[in-house]
Amino acid sequence: MIAVREWKRRHQRSFDLRSITDRAHKAIIQEALNDCDYPFIRIRREHGVRVPVNVATLRYSGDYGAHSHSHGVHALEYPDNRAQALGLFWLPTSAHPVGRIEVAVGIMTDPDLAREVFLAEAAHAVDYGVMTDEQRQALFAIVHLGDSAAHGTHGWWEERGGNDYWSDWVAETFMALFMRAFAPDLPRPLEARQPWTHRVDDEMARQARAALLE
Repeated sequence: MIAVREWKRRHQRSFDLRSITDRAHKAIIQEALNDCDYPFIRIRREHGVRVPVNVATLRYSGDYGAHSHSHGVHALEYPDNRAQALGLFWLPTSAHPVGRIEVAVGIMTDPDLAREVFLAEAAHAVDYGVMTDEQRQALFAIVHLGDSAAHGTHGWWEERGGNDYWSDWVAETFMALFMRAFAPDLPRPLEARQPWTHRVDDEMARQARAALLE
């Protein structure tokens, strides 16, 4: 059960939930926001708009692995590789300058999973919306135990084709790191099932929090 907070609609100036018509679905997303203390208002201040959020039946034909970003969309997939997205972060466009987030309606029956997926996509909104190169470099070093050159020329987003999407991209590991740092009380049922090379712990989350709040 989500802990009761003194707020009802935290981050309402940063995320636009008006497209979510089902009250129960909206409540689940709002619970995730209520339990996350990252200052999302930075995105609004930088770009002047809120991040749109919707719950929808997701239809995306393409590779939900290494090439999803080349199609302009971020997808999470079930660990057994079923071709269905759990959530999408649509990259910024002129119509949506801070991108937009969609969460699959099919996972709303599992609120813990839905909240985790939403905050994973919200982490990408932070990445594309307000993170600096210096902050990315700091996070890169954190997940490599202080060694910022651990992978040589390997970068934040590293597209090499094949099956390296889940295993190598630090920007994907950032989803779990962000949630540990800013919403540590929420369950993360998907995190342990992800075959990422870079694993995160509470000390990494502490360091990441400090870096992102600078």
